[in-house]
Amino acid sequence: MLGHDPKAKHDHHDLTIPSACTSCGGDLELRLVPGGSHAYCISCKWLSRPRVTVRNGIMQVAQPLLAEA
Repeated sequence: MLGHDPKAKHDHHDLTIPSACTSCGGDLELRLVPGGSHAYCISCKWLSRPRVTVRNGIMQVAQPLLAEA
């Protein structure tokens, strides 16, 4: 997603989740920021606002359906 400088102080974390796009199955770029998260699919360009929780050291990413056509 964006370049990472380990020496710089950031208020966000970026990571890639392979095959996590619910639209096409492509890799999902996830950015965690204070107060929320944003996701972007590299393959189909799908944008989402997933809910991210951490329980017992395991990160769970939920992408709820917001609308259906």
